[in-house]
Amino acid sequence: MENSNCNGPLLSAPGEVTETDVDLAAASGAVIVGFNTSMASGAKRAADANGVDVREYEVIYNEADKKLKIKDKAVYIEHVKGYLGLGEISIIIAVACPHRAETYILSRYIIEEISELKGVK
Repeated sequence: MENSNCNGPLLSAPGEVTETDVDLAAASGAVIVGFNTSMASGAKRAADANGVDVREYEVIYNEADKKLKIKDKAVYIEHVKGYLGLGEISIIIAVACPHRAETYILSRYIIEEISELKGVK
């Protein structure tokens, strides 16, 4: 499927968001998505200075721990920025849990919470 707004990740790596990550995003017009991570000391200032959109979903991750009590999990989110036509893919969520039912529950929880944060229905 071709979509000029969603070319896939430029970089996917564990650890905190760094100024280098911000520089890469600024140079390529990308969005930084952080899920259960932090930003290095200068990364926030660099993002603000360069107009880089940083989306942090740590709140969702922590709330999922409290509300759903699913501790053993892995999550990846790719969220498209900009205009999308009707029926185009806007978000990809990959969830891995030890049990299938937990995977379905966590996936649903994440999409509902992102919809609330972004005002999307």
